[in-house]
Amino acid sequence: MVKHRYLKVVAEAKAKGFSDVLFLDAATGKNIEVSSCNIFVLKGNFISTPATNGTILAGVTRKSVMEIAADFGYQVEEHVIPVDDLLEADEVFCTGTAVVLSPVNSITYQGKRIEYKPRKESVSQKLHRFLTGIQAGRIEDKKGWTILVD
Repeated sequence: MVKHRYLKVVAEAKAKGFSDVLFLDAATGKNIEVSSCNIFVLKGNFISTPATNGTILAGVTRKSVMEIAADFGYQVEEHVIPVDDLLEADEVFCTGTAVVLSPVNSITYQGKRIEYKPRKESVSQKLHRFLTGIQAGRIEDKKGWTILVD
């Protein structure tokens, strides 16, 4: 039954023009609990993402982005993310196998739409370019993530 309700909510959101849905925790209704991808919140020099806990998956792309962001000098933290942090963020982006790393343009919460102003070069663009550069061999892989295949 839970899966059916999840799919219904996602279908209703997409019918209203939203591209995805974030679910909040059942206990307080205030913290990000689950999504179809991993979400990151940038505020100043801090990048936060919910800790893995069974509903938040520990993906390879998530882990890679966290390492690259730390290498770029960002303070990367895993902790509970209140929905209010999304509303006050400088930038929000998602990671996952299908999306790689994608910026979030806006979030609507309780009828209020928050838009994130694109910068000349956003943090998500910089991280995306670096990660895909390693994957494509355009940037040297100093982490040992890639293997040359003949």
